[in-house]
Amino acid sequence: MDEYESYETQLKDLYAVYVVLFRNLSHLQRQLWDVERAEKDRSMNADMEMRSMVERIRLENEAAP
Repeated sequence: MDEYESYETQLKDLYAVYVVLFRNLSHLQRQLWDVERAEKDRSMNADMEMRSMVERIRLENEAAP
């Protein structure tokens, strides 16, 4: 019975470590997702701004004599 209780204690300790690692991993994955989404948004905004500038220049060139 002592051996069983020893294993049970080890299992509880290992599970506690697992839970901490799982929570940390989940948190880091969420942070990565947030960073990737922010980077994608910045990229899309830069692309839209560039397209707007190109269109503005094209219109100015068409309007020039």
